[in-house]
Formats: sequence, structure tokens, C-alpha cells
Amino acid sequence: ELGDLAAMSDAMYNIFESVVLPVHEVAANAKSTMLKGGAIGALMSGSGPSVVGIFADEKAAQRVRDEIAQTGVAAFVCKPVN
Repeated sequence: ELGDLAAMSDAMYNIFESVVLPVHEVAANAKSTMLKGGAIGALMSGSGPSVVGIFADEKAAQRVRDEIAQTGVAAFVCKPVN
């Protein structure tokens, strides 16, 4: 169904995660922080090391952004454009 964040998050997959995340601690920690912070799903983007999280709650996304940014990693909250 259009707009079903849980279904979309369940369908996200990146085969490169199994190779990259074990050796790229920063990306692995970002993904873990997002999931622990309330992301419905989180995924490494492309071949890495960017990671994206899907949040239903904007305040949770902002808290996670702040937590990740405190580690010196660039982090942003983005909104979809229709």
C-alpha cells in the first residue's frame, strides 16, 4: 500500500552490507544507532558508507541525527517530496 513505511522498510535490502558493515565501523554504528533510536528500518545506501533510516516520528529522527552528529559524522533529517 502506498505510504506503508513498515512494508517499505521490510523490503529494503542491500547485499553489500554483509561485506562492508563488518569492516566499516562508522556505517555499522550509524545503522545500529538508527534502529535503536526508533527507525522503522535502516539501510546502507549503495556500496556505502552512507546509511539511511526510515522514521515515522520526526522527533526521533532528530534525536538520532543529533546522536550521530555528536560522533563527528555528518547526519541529516530529510523529508520526501511527494
